[in-house]
Amino acid sequence: MYNYIFECASIFHVISKINKIHVAIAIVNNYKLEITEILTGKCILFKNKFIIFAKKIIRIYFIILIVMSNNTKEKLYREAFKLFLGKPYELVTVRELEKAIGMTRGAIFYHVKDKETLFKEVIERYYLKKQTLYEKVGENILEQDVSLLEFIEIFVAGVEKTTKEIYAFAGSPDKITFSNIDRSYISLLLTAGYYLSDFNEKMNNVFQIDRNTWSFFIQRAIEKGEVKPNTDTKLFGELFTYTYLGLALNDALKEGVNAKHLRELLLELYNKIKR
Repeated sequence: MYNYIFECASIFHVISKINKIHVAIAIVNNYKLEITEILTGKCILFKNKFIIFAKKIIRIYFIILIVMSNNTKEKLYREAFKLFLGKPYELVTVRELEKAIGMTRGAIFYHVKDKETLFKEVIERYYLKKQTLYEKVGENILEQDVSLLEFIEIFVAGVEKTTKEIYAFAGSPDKITFSNIDRSYISLLLTAGYYLSDFNEKMNNVFQIDRNTWSFFIQRAIEKGEVKPNTDTKLFGELFTYTYLGLALNDALKEGVNAKHLRELLLELYNKIKR
């Protein structure tokens, strides 16, 4: 007969096979588990309950590892985003990444293959994803009974929300190396177009979705009698889209996107076609 008392403070480890039985030691503060006998591969006491409990602890442990890994990646991408906003891609060094992120070179490149891959991930997260129309207005917007006028209001609110999120990601003014986030954001767009071979195609897809969505709501407005029946849906879909894009570029050279001005311009377009 063997008497085992397994105790530990905050982690668990796995004991290798004992007659084909894998025994995991679950560790919780001040927790004690006594197994009174292990004979010829049989755990006489608590065998089944212990194994079930150990499996649960193992699952929790791996969930924690995944969450920690995701949090590390989020910090990696966020800090890299700030650096790429602050200076041209080619001038951002690995040493600067290490200092900003608080990770060693090896740790950084454990999560991403190289600096170019990191840059691509940053662009995917903070540009391609953030600038999609559905990120601003919601993925199920086409399924909602929304008028064109209501869609304009939803869109403007979404632009304002996205802008605030970008500012939050970039950091407070006293902790960043650039004075105009919007201008730096546009510069990042141009840099991505230069260094990433598929970026221009992806951005064109984003703009196409914008045009199609505006055209969709214009067509619905025609069917419901909200706007004039002879309205060119394709033309005005482009006008609504490029009004926003043009204003965003213009405002980036000044104080940043002005949601109030955007709303005024879109409503002026709306007034041209409403019944």
